[in-house]
Amino acid sequence: HNCLGIGRKMCAPDKQTEDDVIINRKWTLTCRPNGKMCPHGDVALRTEEISKISLKKDEILVETIVLSCDAFIRTMLDEEAYHGVVALGGTLPAIGYGRVVAAGPDATFKVGTLVSGMMGAQTHAKIR
Repeated sequence: HNCLGIGRKMCAPDKQTEDDVIINRKWTLTCRPNGKMCPHGDVALRTEEISKISLKKDEILVETIVLSCDAFIRTMLDEEAYHGVVALGGTLPAIGYGRVVAAGPDATFKVGTLVSGMMGAQTHAKIR
């Protein structure tokens, strides 16, 4: 803590607490599939920390409840695709439904709101 004052301590935290950090698990593209996708080589499950206090003013953090595995997503793993291309190392796309668990001060949706959209294949998504 960065403490100010003499006698009685008045402290301002100099780092975030455990409650400010969310552990996100996400599937990322490690290499472009050649024909049929190989779940043991083309993708990897990664873990990362997302800080709630790092959200931009208009950003929300959504905890995923349900994800949809749509066939068009496979085409996005190729180097060229009609629906857009997933970069190597990028999160696999997935349409989902979830609950807002953190929100920037100017975010359209507030904590507790149920939302749907392109979440990505992950447990938590930062969305603007």
